Amino acid sequence: MSVHHLLQANIESLKQAEHLLIKITDSQYRAVIHPFTANIGKHLRHITDHYRLLLEGLPGTLVEYDHRERLATEENERSAMILRLRSLCNELSRLTETCSKDVPLSISLAVNELEESPTVKSTLSRELVFLQSHSVHHYAIISAILKLQGIQFDPDFGIAPSTLKYEHGKKCAP
Repeated sequence: MSVHHLLQANIESLKQAEHLLIKITDSQYRAVIHPFTANIGKHLRHITDHYRLLLEGLPGTLVEYDHRERLATEENERSAMILRLRSLCNELSRLTETCSKDVPLSISLAVNELEESPTVKSTLSRELVFLQSHSVHHYAIISAILKLQGIQFDPDFGIAPSTLKYEHGKKCAP
């Protein structure tokens, strides 16, 4: 799969979150539902922080995933998160126009709290695959929070693409 296709897949993933946010209320967005300790806003802020860091790291080719902003505004205000999601989609779209080949990157990410974060080699394609998977993981948690609140949403939200592909294949099989 080309970088262009991976960028498009990530844009579509972020748009899923935007479509969800348009359908829920501010109080549903901020609600902390037992047994979870984070609300929908914190999960989405965590996701968007990772995208922001990837995009910021591209010019210098070092992506430092531990340097998240953790903006409370985006965690607590649905409208701020919608703007962040739209901004990220626009930046990824611009990257689609300017990036025709894979780009080597270095990634820094803590693996435990006691040691310095290692820096490892990666590529833009690999990081886009990571961000897509990371988002779906958090979307699955968000979908559980939504279910506990009794909120109706797209049944494919929070389901891994490989699972969707498998399930759709089963439906088409004779």
